[in-house]
Amino acid sequence: MRTASTVLLLLLAVGTAHANDYEACRSTRRKIYAQAMVAHDLQERGRLLRTMPECHAREIEHSSTLRPAPAVPVAPPRTSVSFEPVALLLTTISVDVERQIVPHLGIALVAETGHTSRVLIGDRVNTYFTGDSFADLETVTFTMFRVGGQLNYYVLQSFRGLQCGFELAYRHFGLASPDRESIQVIEASPYVGWKWVGTSGLTGQLQVGASAIYVKDRELTSAWSMDRNGSLGDLHVFGSLSFGVSF
Repeated sequence: MRTASTVLLLLLAVGTAHANDYEACRSTRRKIYAQAMVAHDLQERGRLLRTMPECHAREIEHSSTLRPAPAVPVAPPRTSVSFEPVALLLTTISVDVERQIVPHLGIALVAETGHTSRVLIGDRVNTYFTGDSFADLETVTFTMFRVGGQLNYYVLQSFRGLQCGFELAYRHFGLASPDRESIQVIEASPYVGWKWVGTSGLTGQLQVGASAIYVKDRELTSAWSMDRNGSLGDLHVFGSLSFGVSF
């Protein structure tokens, strides 16, 4: 009887030690997995996941405990689609689509279109009128489109956070009337910005910099507000605020 009790106590002690080792192993796996999920660099994430130890639980008869399967790692977002709400003030729609090509580097396509009476060049906005007299003046409405591209380098993290970039864009304001020429502008804009990406994919982006502009026909902008050099000016403030989703 005494021998049987001793054997039973030894078996219980071995089982308890094995259970403690198993729980310690699972705790280590959870810590490594948590560290991997906050690492935005894919290579670093893979290295951490490969260091996770294998934990094997001893099968116990009549056990009704079910453990959930480990969660599948979710890949970080590599694509963003966003809209610029400020464009709505000009009665246009502006869409940006950005794709990460390598860690810390992304390229974006920028497109904007609509019918507007406000001609935006650089940081200047002007409205054109037509009519034979002051009493007959009517606002001129343009068919506008803008296409361009951005190259963004993310300084601290991949595809989010602090960014340095450059945008090259072509802006066109056209009229159906054959007696009026269209306004064509090329803009080159270096900038710095910040991109925020939430856990659900919601995205916000702010970019601020400077623009150098080229207007095809300067005579079409002769009535604009002049700068101290007596012209529209070649250097302007660049700014962009957009909201969207990343996936």
